[in-house]
Amino acid sequence: MRFLLTATILSTTTLLAQTQSPHRRGPHGLEGWTRSEDVEGQGMLPVELILARNGRMIRRINDGPFIWRWLFLHNGKQIGYETGPLHFSMTCVLVEVASGRQLATYDCFSELPQNAPRWVELMEAKGQESFAKRSRTLSSLPRARPPR
Repeated sequence: MRFLLTATILSTTTLLAQTQSPHRRGPHGLEGWTRSEDVEGQGMLPVELILARNGRMIRRINDGPFIWRWLFLHNGKQIGYETGPLHFSMTCVLVEVASGRQLATYDCFSELPQNAPRWVELMEAKGQESFAKRSRTLSSLPRARPPR
C-alpha cells in the first residue's frame, strides 16, 4: 500500500511538471503543439514539438535544448522551428513531416543576410509578429501608479 501511494504521488508530480501549449491547426488535418517542462530555476520551457494528423500523433521533435518557435511550411509537408539554449545561440531547422528527416539547418542567431533561405525569413517574420503582438498586449495593460 505504501509503495502504491508513493508511485501515485511521483506520477502526479511528474504530470504537474509538464504543460502543453495551445494546439495550432495546420493543413490536411495536421496540428502541432509544444510540451514544456519545469527547468530548474528557469520555469516552464518548451522542450518538445509534437505533431499530429487527424488526432493521431505522428512525430515528436526534441533534438535541441528548447523549441522557441515553429510553423507549418509547404502546405504541411515541412515544418520549420527555432531551437537553442536560453542565451547566445539559435538554430533554425527545416524538417520533412512525413519522415522526420532534417532537410536543412541555418544559424538564425545573428541578423539574417539578404540571401537567407525563404523558410528562415518566414521563421523570423513569425518571430517579429509574435514580438509585436506581445508588445501591443503589454502596452494595452493599465500602467501601475507610483505609490504616494
